[in-house]
Amino acid sequence: PITVIPVGTEFEKFKQGSIHIHKHSLFILGALDWMPNVQGLHWFMETIWPELQRKYPQVVLHIAGKGTPENIRNWKKTNVVVHGFVDDAVEFMNAYQIMLVPLLSGGGMRVKIIEGLAAGKCIVSTTIGAEGIEIVDNQHVLLADTPSEWISVISRLLEQPEEIIRLQ
Repeated sequence: PITVIPVGTEFEKFKQGSIHIHKHSLFILGALDWMPNVQGLHWFMETIWPELQRKYPQVVLHIAGKGTPENIRNWKKTNVVVHGFVDDAVEFMNAYQIMLVPLLSGGGMRVKIIEGLAAGKCIVSTTIGAEGIEIVDNQHVLLADTPSEWISVISRLLEQPEEIIRLQ
């Protein structure tokens, strides 16, 4: 027999009121000792970030997660801030505008997406990254699977800030 146990979260802890959000900021938050997260991060950095940096040199990417490998902690990339482990994931999420979930593989529930939704974040994810969560593309999150789709979706958000608000 198989038993399905839904994932839950305490929504109250995500409602922290109005705080300062860094404009033109993207963030990735997840366990960086889990291969699918590292794989997705490298894919994003190699195929999407260079074009975003060319088009939007003011945009800053913030990366956080437990178990951040030394090679990622030591990145010297323009407008990329590697925070490593953060004590308060909610505070970290609330500081930045757009949550990115560039997963290419993996299984199980994507708890960070559920937490991002609870925090009212604008989220861009791959279809694989959003698997198992009852969401509607362009209503709850924006889904993108190819580098060109990612660049197009993030460009739309950066050029039309009302879209960020609509998706929160």
